[in-house]
Amino acid sequence: MDYTVSDRQQYEPILRDFFGKTCSHSIACNSIKIRFEERGQLKRKGYIWIDPPWSFMQHGELITDASFCPHHEDIDYNPRFKEWCNLFHPLNQSVFTGYEFLEDSSLNLFFHDSYQIHIPKYEDYPDDEDLELWYVQWYANPFQEEETS
Repeated sequence: MDYTVSDRQQYEPILRDFFGKTCSHSIACNSIKIRFEERGQLKRKGYIWIDPPWSFMQHGELITDASFCPHHEDIDYNPRFKEWCNLFHPLNQSVFTGYEFLEDSSLNLFFHDSYQIHIPKYEDYPDDEDLELWYVQWYANPFQEEETS
């Protein structure tokens, strides 16, 4: 990650490439991976990885956020985690309809049927110079091509 370049400068071309594409999702603890895949002569894959904090909404109403993820040490973790993951089902085979970088450096990702993921600016970066070892809240990996079989 190049910390001299803003998230917008670094990732807007990638987000623009995902615009209008069908996506699916994966959940890893309380992180979200939005996956994009296109098939043709070559298969193209890309994704957006989002670590906490974030909020998942529809029509501006909160559905859940990263802090609501059940804790892995809870006795009833498995059924509660499965139930929590089911809240994201609308993102499967949804269309990525846009994005919005806000003045406060937060980001909104928009999907079909007015679903939205809001990623607030993460302000707890350390003051020391070794920033590449620090936490990156979200990033986008561009489409990569691979041959189909």
